[in-house]
Amino acid sequence: MTNKILFLAILLFPVMLYCQSADNSPYSRFGFGNIVNSQKVSSVGMGRLSSVYGDSYNTNFDNPATLTSLINATYEGGIYAKYTQIEQQTSSQTQWSGNMSYLSISFPLKNQISESLQKKPSNYKWVMGFNLSPYSTNNYNLQETRNVDSIGEVQTLYNGTGGSYRMVWGNAVKYKNLSVGLNIGWLFGKSSYGRQILFNDLAYSYSDVFTDEYSIRGFSWKAGATYRFDLSQTNDKKEAKYPGRNLLIGVSGNSAQSFNTTQSFLYRRVRTGIQSPDGSTIDTFKISPAEGVKGKGKLPSELNVGVLYTHSPKLKFGVDYSFSDWSRYENDAKPNEQILKLDKQYKIAAGVEYSPNPDDYKYYFKRIRYRLGAYYQHDPRLINGSELTETGLSFGMGMPIRLPRQQIAFVHWALEAGKFGNVNVINEKYLRLHFAFNFSDTSWFYKRKYD
Repeated sequence: MTNKILFLAILLFPVMLYCQSADNSPYSRFGFGNIVNSQKVSSVGMGRLSSVYGDSYNTNFDNPATLTSLINATYEGGIYAKYTQIEQQTSSQTQWSGNMSYLSISFPLKNQISESLQKKPSNYKWVMGFNLSPYSTNNYNLQETRNVDSIGEVQTLYNGTGGSYRMVWGNAVKYKNLSVGLNIGWLFGKSSYGRQILFNDLAYSYSDVFTDEYSIRGFSWKAGATYRFDLSQTNDKKEAKYPGRNLLIGVSGNSAQSFNTTQSFLYRRVRTGIQSPDGSTIDTFKISPAEGVKGKGKLPSELNVGVLYTHSPKLKFGVDYSFSDWSRYENDAKPNEQILKLDKQYKIAAGVEYSPNPDDYKYYFKRIRYRLGAYYQHDPRLINGSELTETGLSFGMGMPIRLPRQQIAFVHWALEAGKFGNVNVINEKYLRLHFAFNFSDTSWFYKRKYD
């Protein structure tokens, strides 16, 4: 089974790398594009908690310190499908899209079975993991039409494709109730921005086509810490009165991080008039030295804090707050547009998870993990002075599957319903369905002994 999972992961790696979302999101034209919420599906079901969510079978690379909750090697891959209704004051359109969300593998560097057999419990724990997920997307297809005296109708077409990805190597160490973690990552990707001007009422005219492409690359890092407060009171016999009750406080973040860019610019003049609709190129001008035009950029610092309360294995409730200052964002390859201003970004999220009886072998639905959450996010982009916000509700389930050798797998799914944008500019209403398969393996680093 392990070999099959690894083989599948290797096959899906290049698929995710080159697969681009078919979203037509007008706002992704501005700034660094649409920043992707890359939380695991189990976290999405709880309102996109990012600082404190994690347990024995689920990972969370938004705060690497939560990796120490793992007890077995875990593989997970996620995908999503999205239905969007884009509304303007005078028109609207709908679309379907989808893509892969992430691929990850994580494992404790000491097998829990080996440790229990040695009868030497340790206060230390070390967990390592790798995660690949999209960081930003740039996908849009827009048009603007206006009338100009003596020229007639002038139409401008805008289109963009591409985005960026982040490959992360995470490590977390736990000592008693304190966990600290560090992600070291590689940010990479390529984006293309196109603009075409058409003179539709002129018999003999040319169309100007501008294409601006740039690739990015750079290192990234993120540190995190969690501390667990045990709330299980004891009686006079030192027996736990409230087993499984605890409070987990988590914090993660990073400083501003630099990246490098390589840019090329292509200008074409095309025959597009009424009398010459062949669309043939008559002139091309390209600025692109052999090594490309070099530039630099800077992503803002981030800070995430959260609290998770656990009441026995059945109930979890958490709240989360995230902040980043995008006014410090820089990008030589894509200077800010005149209509765009970047401001501070923050997100508030809350979620709950409930399982009636995780150990019930008779009734399957009692073992399912039911999740519910809500979130509100203030986007950093200001379009013509209009603020952009996102609000949504989420519901999901973690459905366990028993495998041979008492191994456990989960099928996670989550449904989000929300809206993003501004009713005075463009408003996006969406339904997003997330799906993931999670498989745990107890055989990693297991020391076999023979008598």
